[in-house]
Amino acid sequence: MGRISDYPCAQVMSKGAKMSAQLVGKQVRVVSYYSPESLEQLKRLCKATRIRQAEHLREALDDLLKKHTATLRKPSRKAD
Repeated sequence: MGRISDYPCAQVMSKGAKMSAQLVGKQVRVVSYYSPESLEQLKRLCKATRIRQAEHLREALDDLLKKHTATLRKPSRKAD
């Protein structure tokens, strides 16, 4: 895997109009949009925990993927 399109995550995100991805080292950089209220809460959380925003967001994504493990294991349906 060397190009963005080689990463399954980037392929899904490239289909959305409001997200883009860029390969940075061994990680893929993703740009997305959040509500001002959510960002303010995230900033407050980061200040209280002294943990960077990126770390909190990676943890949230990991938790979401664990929650939907069964869905991810299902074979994907091809559109007719």
